[in-house]
Amino acid sequence: MRTSISRRGGVLFGLSLAGFLLLCVFAAAGLYAVRHVTVHNGVSIDTPAGRIDIHPHDKFDASITGVPAYPGAKSRNGGAVVEWSSSDGSEDKGLAVAETVTPDPVDKVVEYYRSRLPDWNVERERGGGIKMEMDEGGTKRVIGIERKSDGTHIGVATVGEPASN
Repeated sequence: MRTSISRRGGVLFGLSLAGFLLLCVFAAAGLYAVRHVTVHNGVSIDTPAGRIDIHPHDKFDASITGVPAYPGAKSRNGGAVVEWSSSDGSEDKGLAVAETVTPDPVDKVVEYYRSRLPDWNVERERGGGIKMEMDEGGTKRVIGIERKSDGTHIGVATVGEPASN
């Protein structure tokens, strides 16, 4: 009977030790991140593998996504650009997102973008939203158009080469 009691104690000790070590690893990672985060007009995080830069934008700027702004649409939450630069310079990627709102109906917004972006794929989603997308030269752009209670929301995202600020 003693062997089963000591085995249980050994398993509990092992699990406790593993949990403690995991907690130490998370604490060390948190301390490393705190020491390497620089805040200016955004956030920069340096890691051994590279650098992440996050630049918030208070107002929608079509140049951050490479997609034309819908006329008269108001910036909802501005936008943001996230850029990844590897430490050896071999892999730089960017993500830009923005959202605007217009009182115009979804069909009118879709027609505007279809006339300016005729080569884009258009897909109707469940719930009535529309997704338009284009993938060219390693950069993917997506426009999501959806009717909500306060108007038609237009979300734009670009993933690929770092965006110009």
